[in-house]
Amino acid sequence: QLVFPSTQGSYYAEDSETWRELKRLIVNRKVGGLVLSIGDVYEYAVQVNRIQKLAAVPLLVAGDFEYGVAMRVPRATAFPRAMAIGATRNARYAYEVARVTAIEGRALGVHQNYAPTIDVNNNPRNPVINTRSFGDDVSLVSDMGAAYVKGTQDGGMISTVKHFPGHGDTDVDTHLGLVTLNFDKKHFDQVELPPFKAAIKSGAKSVMVGHIAVPAFDTAVGIPATVSSKLTTELLRNELKFDGLIVTDAMRMRGVSVKYAAGEASVLALKAGTDIVLMPTDIDVAIDAIIAAIKRGEISEQRIDASVRKLLKA
Repeated sequence: QLVFPSTQGSYYAEDSETWRELKRLIVNRKVGGLVLSIGDVYEYAVQVNRIQKLAAVPLLVAGDFEYGVAMRVPRATAFPRAMAIGATRNARYAYEVARVTAIEGRALGVHQNYAPTIDVNNNPRNPVINTRSFGDDVSLVSDMGAAYVKGTQDGGMISTVKHFPGHGDTDVDTHLGLVTLNFDKKHFDQVELPPFKAAIKSGAKSVMVGHIAVPAFDTAVGIPATVSSKLTTELLRNELKFDGLIVTDAMRMRGVSVKYAAGEASVLALKAGTDIVLMPTDIDVAIDAIIAAIKRGEISEQRIDASVRKLLKA
């Protein structure tokens, strides 16, 4: 239930290899949900209905719709990037963009949006966040992010704020390598964490944790937040009092996959306090490793049950 593969939102024939593999993961491996990528409007709706019919337990379907559903579905509504919305200094625009995105996403059968990006973009050399951020002003990003969260959830969709604990002040893309933020806790309290605090206060139901090492909170060398209990449980859960769904950033990204194999990374993420392991490099290996970790007592059944209940409730 806690492992989510990805698939295109395209229509697949019954006898296609992709459809047979998707069906196997849903029927035999009983994955709890999946994230949909590129597809057309009608293909999305048809595909979601098909996969939901296969599932004994309803699937939680997610999408990455940062600037509208059109980011993945070309004929949906496209909105300006977050930085353009931030430049208006009008949080109502963030709210309405999110609300419309949620309505369109839900019409296609998607329940969870992996947005907004609430990283403070204060590093001009950042190769991956830049216009995905509302800006470089902490209070502006906090206000816009909180409004986007509220608009998403008023529109009937789960909002996911990212990339905890902050991906704005980096010059490395976590798709390509591990990011390390060498700032002290005071800096995090002043810059990276306020937007997350505002989003949580606004009722955000989900947080995405990034492949970002933070020595100020976890002194172990090169440990991404996705597999760090110091960041995921102690900081996010306990200190910031977040009790919603925690999802990893894609586990096939090199920020985590160069250091850990699929099974090890998935087990470590759950031990760290994650609820959803997103897109491990090998779904079967990830599930089998988690089962093995439970059987040998490394992860308790109660710990798994807590996350599964949270997922089913969502």
